[in-house]
Amino acid sequence: MDTYLTYIDQFRFISGMLCLLLLLCQGILPPRPNCRLRVIMCSAVSVLAAMLYVPLARLFSASERSLFLMTGIYWALMVFLPAAFIRICYRAGWAGVFFRSLMCVAAENFMSAIVYYLFARCLFPDFDKRHPPAYLLILALSYAVMLLIAFYQLRGRLSADENTFYQEPRKTAWSYFGAYLSYHVLIFATQYSFEFVISPLKEYAEYAGIFHFLHYYLILNLILLSVIISFIMINAYEMLMMQNEKQIILQMARDRKAQYEYSKESMETIRRQAHDLKHQLRALRQIAPEERKEELARISSSIDSYDAVFRTGYEALDTILTEKSIYCRNRGIRLSCSVKSRFLQRIRVVDLYTLLGNALDNAIEAVDKLMDPEKKTISLTVRDENEMLFLQLENYYEGDLAMADGLPLTTRRDAENHGYGTKSIRNIVKSYGGSAVIRAEDNIFSLEILIPT
Repeated sequence: MDTYLTYIDQFRFISGMLCLLLLLCQGILPPRPNCRLRVIMCSAVSVLAAMLYVPLARLFSASERSLFLMTGIYWALMVFLPAAFIRICYRAGWAGVFFRSLMCVAAENFMSAIVYYLFARCLFPDFDKRHPPAYLLILALSYAVMLLIAFYQLRGRLSADENTFYQEPRKTAWSYFGAYLSYHVLIFATQYSFEFVISPLKEYAEYAGIFHFLHYYLILNLILLSVIISFIMINAYEMLMMQNEKQIILQMARDRKAQYEYSKESMETIRRQAHDLKHQLRALRQIAPEERKEELARISSSIDSYDAVFRTGYEALDTILTEKSIYCRNRGIRLSCSVKSRFLQRIRVVDLYTLLGNALDNAIEAVDKLMDPEKKTISLTVRDENEMLFLQLENYYEGDLAMADGLPLTTRRDAENHGYGTKSIRNIVKSYGGSAVIRAEDNIFSLEILIPT
């Protein structure tokens, strides 16, 4: 019976961990190619590794020293299982890997402290041995309830991919790695004390009082450690998000100021050009036809360069469109825009700036590679459709466009540090209850966004 219950305990631990990993990663972090297959394979290996502990413990049980050494090595390797799972299945930097691994481990230890240590070991000792079916049912229901709470409390708060926001990813990764190891050392020390130092005291009647006190004290330690580390990491995550929003707002302010200065300079230049144009038109009548064509082309180009400022009525949209329009004009790219919407103002400024900035950057990168100047065009449409805000961005592209989970895979060599723009767009659209559809047909890339109003 003890061996059977040990298998159950190992399966409880690994299944809870896998559920938390999927809960905090699936649909948030960008998936790697064949992500579902990777998840299935990693889950199978994880379950096998967890179940392997029981026969290993039996094999080394003859010597207490050998058993202690084997257990230490085994759990030292298992510590990195969540990080390996995330790294293999999802596109995430090491900072993001250790951040989400630590959150998963803390949540699983919290559940273990409540269900296993408090319920099965303290409040109702030997209940698992006397009533195995009832114990399994309580175990399943308890984990289901706590996973549901984790879904609403953790996934809701950690619903954005943070990997693009780290300013110093390497330094942050080392910090999270240190926190990850420190947390495990504290947890293992507490669990070791519980199993091998405090639990033997129950055999002595004279130590009954101190035995129960220390039991509950160590369980409280397990719970508090998990809650505190979760609180610290969630606050670090929220501060990172706030810092990113602040940077975007500051960038918008700088772009808006640059746009104003550009407009003011353009108006002054246009006044001078208008004055000079009168004299140039008189001179055109007296020069040769060939020279006249060249001079007209130069004048036309000069006039066009002052038509890059957009005035749609939405400040954030004007800022991003003007910025991208100037860049496109310098790269020989035509950016056309049609905005007819009364719902656009319901989108937060930071979200609109981020959404369109990422979408336009991707489009510009694609058409900038094209050799045919006729295809160097980007079309943006914003309008209302049946109480829905509709945004459509279209551009040409060349080559094969690989897709995974409905998103295009980046073609850059350092794919680990790129490819987050489209993911960010989907996350923003999801936060408004909308949908983003990407189509790539006949070398035309189309991004269509619908947001309910």
